[in-house]
Amino acid sequence: MDEQKIEQLIADHRHFHSEFQIEHFIVGTAGPTQWGRYKQAVHELERRQTGLRSAVVQLERARLRLGRLKRWCWVPWRREDRRLNILEATTGIADMERTISDTERERREFFRLACAMKADIGDLTEEKRARLETRYWFEHLRHQSLLEYHTTGGINKNTLEAVLAIPQSAEILAGVLGVNVAEQIETAHCNGASPRLEGV
Repeated sequence: MDEQKIEQLIADHRHFHSEFQIEHFIVGTAGPTQWGRYKQAVHELERRQTGLRSAVVQLERARLRLGRLKRWCWVPWRREDRRLNILEATTGIADMERTISDTERERREFFRLACAMKADIGDLTEEKRARLETRYWFEHLRHQSLLEYHTTGGINKNTLEAVLAIPQSAEILAGVLGVNVAEQIETAHCNGASPRLEGV
């Protein structure tokens, strides 16, 4: 096989996520509100930032090690071992550089998305953060309940328990199951009973 051709083909490979995946699947599916998507983008941005800091230090250490290995070895029987160590270190550095390059690309994309959403969200106060968080969980649980109900015919037990834990539970359940069923669930929940309802 043509080693040069193999390397050319491998150069087209991206180790991590494409810009499309980042925007539509990692950030886009993080919640039905912009606040949820913004939090996910910032979370991923922080992970890339932390990972890059560590990777850059590891790369510098690897380059120092390679520099030491390239110094002349006066012991004949160790020269072959030294040659293999140099080859191994050189390959490892190339892999690190590719990883750093792909991580930097992901970081740029998360940064771009986070900045665009931050411009809409504006400055945060504790009060504003609380409002955004409340709205996020309401919309998230409403969306999750609707999705489960229309795909499985019921609401998952864990989802139902989460819905019942928030103040807007009646509104979510009424929108998904209807007012009568929602009232039965709320009543059973308040009485400490487990509602036995078809499809829930």
